[in-house]
Amino acid sequence: MKRSGPSFQQEQVKLKRCGECHGRGVVKPMFYEMPCTGCNAGGMVNAETGEALSLEDLVLQLRLEANRLEEDNQRLRRDLMECSGPERGYGPLGARYTGD
Repeated sequence: MKRSGPSFQQEQVKLKRCGECHGRGVVKPMFYEMPCTGCNAGGMVNAETGEALSLEDLVLQLRLEANRLEEDNQRLRRDLMECSGPERGYGPLGARYTGD
């Protein structure tokens, strides 16, 4: 059990879209776009407190989320390959291309 110092693993914080920029990271007051101050131009805020994350924490949290989504994508691709069976040369909707 670790008692002092930084933790061994980074903790993922629940994020939600910024209410000011709606997750875009920029606001358009009239004619031009400006970085959103509500989320430090990241588009995401802490879901529990609604506060903007520091740039260092924002980069870390977005990287953790990207890693999680990439793992989900790989898992879904593996599941799809297991369901589709061996490749038999058929096209879309199981149609066979005859070259006509």
